Amino acid sequence: MLRIFEGRTLRMIYSPVKDNGKWRTRYINELYMLCNELDIVKVIKIGSLRWLEHLFRMQNAESLLFLNQKALSL
Repeated sequence: MLRIFEGRTLRMIYSPVKDNGKWRTRYINELYMLCNELDIVKVIKIGSLRWLEHLFRMQNAESLLFLNQKALSL
């Protein structure tokens, strides 16, 4: 559903093109080339992966901190 919304929005922003004397809407790959961005689903997936990487690093940091505190208390 997100891709459909994105395609409709980009089609409203970038007007139709005249091709062989007839007007047509731009294809989705033409729209992506014009705005030089990835599609919204890929952007969201990349953001999710970055967040998971952050959580993984934080869990490792908390584990190390816990081990260091335990070692200092001995």
